[in-house]
Amino acid sequence: MTNEEWIEELYHSANDIGLFNEMHPKINELKKKHSDLTHVELVELAYIELKRKHEEEIEVNEHE
Repeated sequence: MTNEEWIEELYHSANDIGLFNEMHPKINELKKKHSDLTHVELVELAYIELKRKHEEEIEVNEHE
């Protein structure tokens, strides 16, 4: 799998959980904090952080 295919896969996964529109701003935010990371690493980190936040919100809502 190429880097471009991997990035596309991460964006599709983000879209599946309703976070597609949050990916780009999150990548830009992370780029400022982690200027040493590659674009692929930034996309991965953005997806991981957004997914974790999403899962935490689901968990909180299930307990209410």
